[in-house]
Amino acid sequence: MEDPLFKADINVGGDDTSYKFQGFPDEVHANQSFILQATLSKDNGTAQYDISTATGTLYVVGYKDSIIPITILTAAAFSDSGAFGGGTTDRATFTVPKDVIPEVLGTLPLRNPGNAVFYFILEDGDSVLQFFQQVNVLDTNYTLTNDASPGPNTIVVDKNDLGTVESVTTTAPPAADLNVAYVVAPGATGVWALQDNNLAIGNGLDWIFSTPEEGNFVYVLDDPGHKVFDSSLWIDLLPPDDSITNAKLSNVAQDTIKGRITAGAGDPEDLTATQARTVLNVGDGAQVVTVAAGANITVDATDPANPIVAASGGVGDMLISTYDPATVSEQLVGLTAAQALTNKSVNGVTLNSAGGGVARLKDDGTYTNVTPAEVGNGTAQWNANKVQGNDVEAFTAGAPDDAKVLTWVDANSRFELLTPPGAGGGEVNTLALAPGATGLDPTEPKSGLELRTKGFTSGNGVTQAIVGDDIQTTGITATDSQIGVVELATDAETATGTAIDRALTPASAASHYAPRSIAPDI
Repeated sequence: MEDPLFKADINVGGDDTSYKFQGFPDEVHANQSFILQATLSKDNGTAQYDISTATGTLYVVGYKDSIIPITILTAAAFSDSGAFGGGTTDRATFTVPKDVIPEVLGTLPLRNPGNAVFYFILEDGDSVLQFFQQVNVLDTNYTLTNDASPGPNTIVVDKNDLGTVESVTTTAPPAADLNVAYVVAPGATGVWALQDNNLAIGNGLDWIFSTPEEGNFVYVLDDPGHKVFDSSLWIDLLPPDDSITNAKLSNVAQDTIKGRITAGAGDPEDLTATQARTVLNVGDGAQVVTVAAGANITVDATDPANPIVAASGGVGDMLISTYDPATVSEQLVGLTAAQALTNKSVNGVTLNSAGGGVARLKDDGTYTNVTPAEVGNGTAQWNANKVQGNDVEAFTAGAPDDAKVLTWVDANSRFELLTPPGAGGGEVNTLALAPGATGLDPTEPKSGLELRTKGFTSGNGVTQAIVGDDIQTTGITATDSQIGVVELATDAETATGTAIDRALTPASAASHYAPRSIAPDI
């Protein structure tokens, strides 16, 4: 499609000279492209006007508006129009691409003859010429009546975009270079004072300020991204709720999980399998078991980390993420049919019916398989090393440990294998005579496992016998032919002299048999 061509014939010199040209229609759109072709003549339009040494620039500005800065549209290209026989450069052509005319000009009230001024300047080392035309620049968005969108954070194409700014945090005004723009940060100084949050645009000499409306947004160069004005602050321009759909996350590689494992806040990352397990707090090779709600089964996941499963009158199915019908067949409680289950793994030890399915916990906290030959075959393979949580001394049973018992030793805080008191020669105590005894000592020192006493023997006239639990000593009655015990005669027996086998005491003999006095025979 061709750009519209606007032509202007301008006479310079003579009483027909005019610096106001007529080349544009009454209105142009803010975003349209066009070509302005200005041909200059002189002497009341009778000869070509030579502009071969000139340079030219086309500008646009709001008519009598102190806010919107002057905008450079394009530079001139010069040629010979061929008028009056040609031979002289007399034509300046300005080719303006779309989207160069500032959008903000379309927000100005319409005027007669125009709300904006298009003008071009031709100059060389000796002179300068300036020509202008007032034109109404139309807003390209016909759905709104002002420069604010229906709500904050809503992008309206060709309406709310205030263009690109250098920064939104600068407080000290730099040089007002042509067409350089800033958002004045709160607390600004110098000529920016009291212009907080306003748009500051340089015109090459001074700053022109424009007050934003809610919904206006800019692109910020020193903090790449868009900022939107929310009626009091410039904030990050965020997408509306529910606007990011799966369709917009295009070109995601197969088997990709997005998240963030790097410390601190930041952009999402493609997670490796190891990183995903870390985020989910799932160990390598772990199985995921869930309980499905169903008939008479409810699952309360108010706290996802601690779901509550309630059953009433029924049994729920156990769902296992790895399902292999070719290995172990078991029946779940409450089900009528046998269910095919995979071999289950405990800390890397596979439990299965073919191998016996027994795992042993080792001292280092890991598990190892136990084969059927190692279990229940009468040969000790592993022994408990704790009793109710207390350590047991390591030992190997054998001849040196015969008749010993497992005994708690406070000093060592463990159970140890010890010889019981009084067994195996372990005790040194012996049988001893009572401290107050004055008779013969019948005891002997302990020898090995034996406690010994001396033997008792009988002399003449005495016999010994075991009577029940006693050792009984009995005297032998004396006779004419046998040494033994002679009983003492009673007083009656002594007096009568009837006993012939009794012994007399001296007192008894003196009493009854005292010698009589015999007078001397003189």
